Amino acid sequence: MWFEERPEGAIAFGKAQGSTLQDSTIAMVDLNSVSLGSSALKMKALSADPCCRLGMTPPLTPSSLFREVQPLRSLWLWLVLLVSYGIVLGVLGWISYHQLLLNQPIGNNPLPNGPLIGLTLAMAVLALISIVLVYRLRLIVEVHRDRLWVHFFPLSPWLFPSAQRTFSLAEIRDYQLRTYRPLRDYGGWGMRRSWRDRAYTVSGNQGVQISLHNSDVFLIGSQRAEELVDAIAIAIAQHQHESP
Repeated sequence: MWFEERPEGAIAFGKAQGSTLQDSTIAMVDLNSVSLGSSALKMKALSADPCCRLGMTPPLTPSSLFREVQPLRSLWLWLVLLVSYGIVLGVLGWISYHQLLLNQPIGNNPLPNGPLIGLTLAMAVLALISIVLVYRLRLIVEVHRDRLWVHFFPLSPWLFPSAQRTFSLAEIRDYQLRTYRPLRDYGGWGMRRSWRDRAYTVSGNQGVQISLHNSDVFLIGSQRAEELVDAIAIAIAQHQHESP
C-alpha cells in the first residue's frame, strides 16, 4: 500500500499487485470529499437501502465513507427458534386444552389454572418478542473520517454493551481481509468470542480483521469486505494527513 500527497489538498492512494482494488486506477482522496476512480469503493445511495427506506436504521451521514446493513440470514437459527418455541407452546397448549376445557388435568400434581394460563401467555409473548427481534436484527457497519462504527441494531448498548462498538482510527494498528469458518472459529454467527479475538457477524464467511494497538483483535463480517477494507484505508490516510 502507498500514499502520495498531491497538490490542492488531495492524497493519492493505491495498492500493489494482489490488492483488493479491482482495477489499477488511482483513488484520489480529497480532504473534504471522496472521489474514487476505482470501482471497488462506491457510496451506496440512501434510497437504495430498503432498511433505510423503512426507517429501520439510522441514515447515512455526509461524513460516512462506507455503510453496510446486513440482515440476519441464518437458517439454522430460525429453525432452532421456531422448533423450540413450537414444541414448548404445543405442549402448554395441549395441557391447557385438557385441563381448562376438558377438565382433565395432566399428571399427579398439575398446575392450578391461573399459573398455567399465565405461563402459557408468558411463553407466547416471549416467543413473539424473540421472533420479531431476530427478524429485525441487523449488523450495521460504518466507516467515518475519524472512526469505524459497528452496531447490532436494534439492540440497545445500555442493555447490551457489546452490541455497539466504536473504533477510533488512531487505535487501529492493522487491518486485513479474512476468510473465517463461522462454526469452527466461533460456534456460529452473532456477537462471538474466541480464544484469540471477538467477532461481529451475521452471515457468510468473509470479513475484515482489525488489530488494535492494545493487542485486541476483532473480526467484522461483511458481504462487501473488499470495499470495507478500502474504506478503512482511505479513512486512515485522511486521518494521518489531517493530523498535525
